[in-house]
Amino acid sequence: MAVTHNLTRDEAARRSRLLRVESYRVWLDLTGGETFTSITEVRFSCAEPDASTVVEIAAERIVSATLNGDALDASGFSPADGLAVPGLAADNVLRIEAECAFGRDGEGLHRLTDPADGQSYLYTHFEANNAQKMFACFDQPDLKADFDLRVRVPAAWRVVSNMPAAESTVDGEFAEVRFDTLPRTSTYLTALCAGPLHRVTETHDGIELGMYCRESMRDHLDADAVFAVTRQLLDHYHRHFGVRYPLPKYDQVAMPEYNAGATENFGCVVFNENLFVFRSRPSETALERRAYVMAHEMAHMWFGDLVTPRWWDETWLKESFASWAGLWALAESTAFTDAWTSFAIGEKVHGYLSDRLSTTHPIRVDAPDVKIGRSNFDAITYCKGAGVLKQLVALVGIEAFCRGLRAYFDKHQWGVATFDDLRAALETASGRDLSAWSGQWLDTSGYNTIRPELSVSDGVISSFVVRQDAAVGDEVRRDHRIAIGLYDLDGTVLRQRERVEVDVVGDATEVAALAGRPRPDLLLLNDDDLSYVGIDLDPVSLATSREHLAGLETPLARALCWSAAWSQTTETGTVSASAFVSMLGAAMPAERHPAVTGLLDQLVPTILLPRYFTPADLTNALGVLAAASLRGLDGSEAGGGAQRSWAKRFIAFARTDDDTQRVRGWLNGRDVPNGLAVDEDLRWMMLRSLAASGVATSKEIAAQLARDDTMSGQKHALSARASRPDAASKQESWSWLTNPNLSNSDQSAILSGFLGLGQDRALRPYVEPMLDLLGVLWEHGSHDRAAMLASATSRLPTNVTTLAALEEWLSEAKRPPVLRRLVTEARDGIALALRVR
Repeated sequence: MAVTHNLTRDEAARRSRLLRVESYRVWLDLTGGETFTSITEVRFSCAEPDASTVVEIAAERIVSATLNGDALDASGFSPADGLAVPGLAADNVLRIEAECAFGRDGEGLHRLTDPADGQSYLYTHFEANNAQKMFACFDQPDLKADFDLRVRVPAAWRVVSNMPAAESTVDGEFAEVRFDTLPRTSTYLTALCAGPLHRVTETHDGIELGMYCRESMRDHLDADAVFAVTRQLLDHYHRHFGVRYPLPKYDQVAMPEYNAGATENFGCVVFNENLFVFRSRPSETALERRAYVMAHEMAHMWFGDLVTPRWWDETWLKESFASWAGLWALAESTAFTDAWTSFAIGEKVHGYLSDRLSTTHPIRVDAPDVKIGRSNFDAITYCKGAGVLKQLVALVGIEAFCRGLRAYFDKHQWGVATFDDLRAALETASGRDLSAWSGQWLDTSGYNTIRPELSVSDGVISSFVVRQDAAVGDEVRRDHRIAIGLYDLDGTVLRQRERVEVDVVGDATEVAALAGRPRPDLLLLNDDDLSYVGIDLDPVSLATSREHLAGLETPLARALCWSAAWSQTTETGTVSASAFVSMLGAAMPAERHPAVTGLLDQLVPTILLPRYFTPADLTNALGVLAAASLRGLDGSEAGGGAQRSWAKRFIAFARTDDDTQRVRGWLNGRDVPNGLAVDEDLRWMMLRSLAASGVATSKEIAAQLARDDTMSGQKHALSARASRPDAASKQESWSWLTNPNLSNSDQSAILSGFLGLGQDRALRPYVEPMLDLLGVLWEHGSHDRAAMLASATSRLPTNVTTLAALEEWLSEAKRPPVLRRLVTEARDGIALALRVR
């Protein structure tokens, strides 16, 4: 497996000063076996004739290489070092023919076979520096160029790239497709997808919209719904960004075995198929998640593609902005008007979780090389960054913010830019000096927590102060613009009586406007979630929320209360884990907003249950949640999305004999709730739940796979087999995980079952071997697989033995930075849970 050249920032800066790249002409023959032919012609100028440079090409071998017609010496070529190109002229033509390998790890040009029909498919994933796995290039974001692409493929295939196909010629069983020239774009944003793809198209506002998926998934592609959201998003960005989407077409391609949720290739966005195409009825949460990722990636057409950060130390400049813009577009222009509620209880909480660990870092970080830059694609960049930008918009106002964006896009389109360029545009548009803001929010780490401190006499507030704690790590106290909501009980409903906006500065901020007001039943700091700041509920408000949280009027306010209770459970321990589960059991069955109930699908099973409960206490907590899920199920409309979501939660939490017997009955068609569709995906979920409880056999799993021998079915089967808690099953699954040629998606499926909830005893023998496997995979060149496995160490048993093993692994100095960060996060999370519980 060819490794890539880990370009340093200094090398990139030197090359950028030296070269201007005019164009790439790339020809690919994709009709072979394990490898493909790649021929690249690069035209570029050099500011210092007779200088030398390096071109990246992560090939199995170089067939030939010439510069201006003269042969280059490729005898000592190593993909890790790139190919040396000495003796540059003022104007140059570099031609390289190479033999490159198809990927199975989701990087470069990935190839897969659909078990449903035996058809093969290809897709690219180049971010951050994997374009070199398909063609020779100067693989850094600021050396933009025009791209011309030609490919030779089987005649039955469709080929999709950044631009429309200009011509296609068929020669027997093969075809050659040439695409229109892609204007100046960074190497990592070029794209290619191929195979017998199912295609749906329409035109909107002069732009051809395309949608693609595997042929075997065509019946599950809800093109009308996807196109409706696509049109709304395009119109939104056109209204507010000033510069039109610049390409003639916009394609969205769904592919399995995709490492990310999606990637913003210019004009050819590739999505993880599981997120984009649904085999069974999707929940409202799944539909909103898909729409959000669509909005995020489309925002990248401006933030990142049209205007590109100069280097990977400003990854946040595109990712934070695309995250904010995607949420803004959903809330303003689509049916998903509560997108900020989903953010408050989802992504933002993940930002807080990451921001309290020792691995936290400023939003704007140092990235001396590509590998370190790649490690910063994390919750700080995406989730905290979006929250901080929401706070900036509240500070300057949306109209001034959009004026600044329009000026920025207009000035820098087709080029590269830095945050200083954007800040200058925003300052001009708003009339505000943002240097202090950027210093506070972009260059410091950690997050502050605010809490109310009030004196009450005869039920009336006599004084009210907002106290602010220092941020973890940087000890800074930031300036916040927040709203304070005062809520009173009206029967069982908590209604907002008053809302006051204040600026919180320093340790303590007195709020004189609240003196003389009756003491409310619930005080909610940071109401409307304007700032990126943790909140604590005072004792009275916490008691009110425990009893009446379901009666709080707005879903965003409920989400903020849950976020506060979550922090007080998992960080300070002022709310016990069992008390938090009791709150969930009491309030969640009456909750109707999918983003809020999503707490049961995300944070609770992945963090709260495995970390904050001992194995002895876990059974009772699961019983409370299973019972609550049944109440939610009984109160849902038959055949509705909420009914299905509650059924899935019950299946996930079922561990007692009575609960597993109920799941077994549903699997066999007995006593199924009226209206609940038991499709293949739900059958797999039930079978995996039974397997995790030790009551499903290998024979049952094999029988279900025979019913559903598809790519999805095969992944489900891997997960179900790995879920069984007996020693023999764990050993079998472990042998699969150690296979160096295992695909990323197969590893993910196995890990999801292998690291089962409450299976501490069965997992104990694999803690140290799992850490050892990290190094084996990294040395093999399977860097994404290694990173995935390192992230999964957070799901190892939460006990002192695991903590000691993680500490010992981290004591070795020469660990890859990406793996070190992920294992450190696991160590910190386990250590915090052990302290709190």
